[in-house]
Amino acid sequence: MRKIVCTLFALVILLTITYVPEVSLAQEPVTVDGQGYEWVYDNVFALDSHNDLVDTNSFYYTSRDVIAAYYAVGSSWVFLRLDFFDLAYGAEVASGGSVSDALNIYILMGWSGAPGYQAWLPDYIQWNGKGIRLADYHWVLALAIYDSSRYKVYDYNWNIRLQNSGLQISFNNQWDLIEIAVPTSLLSNYGWTTTTTVWFRIVTTIVYGSTSVLADMIPNSVLVDRGTYYEWSGAVLSNNRVGTAKVIILHHGNQHLADNRGLNPSNSRNSYRYILTIHEQVSDLARRPIPVSIHISGTLLASWRWWEPDMISYVKTLVSKNYVGLVGGVWAEYITAYFQDYFNSNSAYIKQYYYQFVFGYTPKTAWIPERTWDDDRTGIASSISKYYRAVILDGRDHHNDWHSGNDHTKPHRYDTTKTGGRTLYVFFIDWDMQQLLLANTDGGLHIDLRARILSFARSSDQQHVLIYADDWEKAAGIAGWDPGGVFRYENSIRWIAQRPWIQVITPDTLVSWLDSGSWTPVNSYYCGYDTYYYLKTWVQGYPYDYRRAYDGWYWGTNQEESFAALGASSVVIGGSTVPGRLMPDTIYPLGDVFGYTSYQGSPSNTILYRLLRAGGILDSAPRNEIWWLALITANSMLYETAWHHEDDPNGDGRQDTAYWGRWVWNHVRWVNVLVEAAKWLDNVRKGLVSGTATYIIGDFDWDGKNEVIVYNNRIWFIVDDKGGGIPYVFRYNPTNNVVYMGVGAPAVFWTIENDRWYGFGHWGLFVDDYYAATGKNYYDKSYSLSATRDSTNGRVIVYVTPPDLNNDGKADFTKRFTLSDNSVTIYVYYQTAGTLYVSTGLSVDFFTNLFYGDVLQQVNSPTGTSTFGYKNTVSRAYVYIVPYSRIQWTGTQDLVRETFQYRAKLVVSNTGSNWAIAYSVFTFY
Repeated sequence: MRKIVCTLFALVILLTITYVPEVSLAQEPVTVDGQGYEWVYDNVFALDSHNDLVDTNSFYYTSRDVIAAYYAVGSSWVFLRLDFFDLAYGAEVASGGSVSDALNIYILMGWSGAPGYQAWLPDYIQWNGKGIRLADYHWVLALAIYDSSRYKVYDYNWNIRLQNSGLQISFNNQWDLIEIAVPTSLLSNYGWTTTTTVWFRIVTTIVYGSTSVLADMIPNSVLVDRGTYYEWSGAVLSNNRVGTAKVIILHHGNQHLADNRGLNPSNSRNSYRYILTIHEQVSDLARRPIPVSIHISGTLLASWRWWEPDMISYVKTLVSKNYVGLVGGVWAEYITAYFQDYFNSNSAYIKQYYYQFVFGYTPKTAWIPERTWDDDRTGIASSISKYYRAVILDGRDHHNDWHSGNDHTKPHRYDTTKTGGRTLYVFFIDWDMQQLLLANTDGGLHIDLRARILSFARSSDQQHVLIYADDWEKAAGIAGWDPGGVFRYENSIRWIAQRPWIQVITPDTLVSWLDSGSWTPVNSYYCGYDTYYYLKTWVQGYPYDYRRAYDGWYWGTNQEESFAALGASSVVIGGSTVPGRLMPDTIYPLGDVFGYTSYQGSPSNTILYRLLRAGGILDSAPRNEIWWLALITANSMLYETAWHHEDDPNGDGRQDTAYWGRWVWNHVRWVNVLVEAAKWLDNVRKGLVSGTATYIIGDFDWDGKNEVIVYNNRIWFIVDDKGGGIPYVFRYNPTNNVVYMGVGAPAVFWTIENDRWYGFGHWGLFVDDYYAATGKNYYDKSYSLSATRDSTNGRVIVYVTPPDLNNDGKADFTKRFTLSDNSVTIYVYYQTAGTLYVSTGLSVDFFTNLFYGDVLQQVNSPTGTSTFGYKNTVSRAYVYIVPYSRIQWTGTQDLVRETFQYRAKLVVSNTGSNWAIAYSVFTFY
């Protein structure tokens, strides 16, 4: 039944548009077609309040409610338009009960210098049984419109100059307007010229029997009872100008750094792109920008950079046309309320820098992830104000919970004592806009939003802004959202775009108005902490200030699993033992940067405290290129920090943290490995590292197993126990003082909690796969690692010992890596008793690729024993692999483009006592 109803509704929408044959010349400013795009702001001469009818009969009530009037002069036609609050389909011909005609429309026009004037309303329009006479501004011509094909044009002597032909008329109930064109020749006969100021009165009536009764009127001046008639004073002049409602439409797009093309299919309305296309189309039709503002998380933007560069180009084109406004923030959507200034401010900087590089535009306004704001704890206002001039928060929450006496539709200025004296404006999301923009009334903007927007357009205080902001995916109908939302969104935007008295702007436009002094903010705003309404209702069992309800997700409640305790069976938080959840490949729980969470007697035994707190490992590391990569990776691995599902799959009585969250959160440990590389680079540049190959052994990823770092003054790599492979390789060029990451893409999305360098988003170098002699896969197995310095041959040897999966009391095969002094070549050696498949992945300057996209050029094919690799056409990094002896490529069928990586496969023959050898060279070209 629901399907039938929806189908019938769609059919009604299709049938509601009433058109007449178009008669238009190229010189005319308007085409009478029921589409309101061509009308400009200067055409609007009247805005009227809604719900102000003097006759209150509910039959098609809103269809008689005129809210705006327009006037435009062409070469052969004068164009008139009326906007209705809600023009129902067929209202102009509707009848029922005592009503014989639900809507008649009268437009009375006058001007100075006419040959005569008329004071009475035509068709004996009545109120309370009496006729209506004009006290002033008498009319010269009166248009009486009964429907699209029945009408009259009276002159002041009651002569009918036109009847049912000679005008152009189009009703459109979806867009709630009527357009009319009157021949200029008719008006000219009565002294009108193209420069004449016209005065107007506009009337709608409801007809009972044969009596036409006043319903709505413009202007809304008082009718004075003169005994035998009512007298109506005043008029609206054609050169009158009206106010505007300022509106911001903002979409927040956020996905992790992965292949997100499935959410942006070409030629589909359910896509990110189509939301932009809607605004491009209406802007072109309206011949003025109807901009959409977008916030793109750094992870989603990087995904487009690699997988969908055409999307980047499209956004840049729309930005150049002022059809798109960009909103910044922090690089990835981690929750800023749980991190300190150095982390938040640098994350804000790199996001702004990234936008500037990719789009050539520096945004002035910031988006806060999940609008979870905590200035008391983190000083986020100061952090954001270092790089942005404004921030978007929620009116219902961040404003009303803290400053209920002020109007959230007015821009505020944050308390400058909290921002180091810097200006930070605050713009607030309007609850009604957020809830209703994707709802419709009669195929157009929701009627409650029409009322709200109209009231601000008519306000004497023009410094208000109504902001819609929500997930881009929601409007697009993707990522689990209602696919029908995009159709309703398009209807709303098209309705808005056809009304030049609605001024759609971007947040940065509002910043410029405030900076110029043309707008004045409400000063001294402050919000200690808060988040948006729905999120506060999702967190269960939080016993403290609900404005900090997200804390219940972070540290846990009796009904919510603790994010801070992930990685351990339990932790101590605030003196109480809190149950946790074990995760693979970690010896520490996540904890927090504030030291609230203790494990084994100390906060230092938690990952985030030791790694990301102010003064901790990351903060103390040298700020070089690898440090910025580490920061970006930390952002990405903290994606949607502590997010929860509303279910309990593990049955412990608490709602679980998001499974996809645990995939990435458990790999924030690898930021510590990147810090080790950043320290190496700093030491190289200081001349503290020689060309001598060196190694260090330690548990750098905090998984309870040792890794081996090998380096000289030109190359650095780490060997992990998982799969016996090399997940990260860095190469330094002393000539140009540049470094690149040749293997590894650490900010990319993980799809598994474990460390694994074979699939799940990450591909290492020389990672062992399937071994025929045992029939087992090795990419997920833990190897034993050791190393030695071979001084005789000037090299480091890393012994990579696989497990004994065939239970014969010895390692299943032999493997080792070597790096020689002053070399940039990594050798791998195998001795096997059967065929062994080896996976290898190359990123060839991951950091450059984040900014430029896929600029890799393939060198040869992975076939036979050919040299195969990639050149980076921007940084000129070059990585290639050579199967040297008893090893070869499996073929092009195993060459796959992954997110910021390419991967291929090698196969090792049965070597017996001989060595299979391959090597990888990290160089420049």
